[in-house]
Amino acid sequence: MSFLKNFRTNIFVLLIVLSLSVFLTACYNNNTGDVIVSEDIRFKLPAFPETGSHAVVVFSEMHYQPSFGSQEIPRILPVADSVPITGAEIDKSSMEEYSSWGVPQRVIDDWNSDPDNVVSAQKLFATNCQVCHGHNLDGNGPIVQFDHGSIAPRSLLDTAATSATDGELFGYISFGGRSGLASAVQGNPTPSWMPQFRYLLTEDERWKLVMYLRGVQQNPAE
Repeated sequence: MSFLKNFRTNIFVLLIVLSLSVFLTACYNNNTGDVIVSEDIRFKLPAFPETGSHAVVVFSEMHYQPSFGSQEIPRILPVADSVPITGAEIDKSSMEEYSSWGVPQRVIDDWNSDPDNVVSAQKLFATNCQVCHGHNLDGNGPIVQFDHGSIAPRSLLDTAATSATDGELFGYISFGGRSGLASAVQGNPTPSWMPQFRYLLTEDERWKLVMYLRGVQQNPAE
């Protein structure tokens, strides 16, 4: 009996030593879980990435990672018409209400308190608006060379844009341009190809875009 017990113990120790030898000599990829001992000995273990959605990623295929695409919101959207605990954004019911709406004082105070707000608003514009309206707001964005004349982005420096009130600009950004806003206040679907940024940007981000547009309109690039 003692012989069998010692034999089992020796086998167990040998297996541990062999396992340690494999791990010490093998190449382990902590992102994929691939283990390469030699050209002929390859196998897979759970992945232990430095970053990821879980501490141990057992399934390391691409669709299990937490990354998200450009301009895609990295979370599941709430149920339609649900109200957050901080309150819901108030929509105006007519063009006249949007015309008389001004930039909220909290946005103005925040804008004036930090010079970096101009830079962050410029990045917002570059990410969401520049492809159509252009770097200089002249309506000559990169998309123009690919649309074969079917799309004519509006210049944000023309009279219609510069004479619009802050509230109107906010409405245009939120609902997809002038036609989008006009349809929204009537409860109709938007006919505009411009995105409705109320679904992509926060209320304050859209107001900061208004502040940025006003600054460029007052000092357009030569």
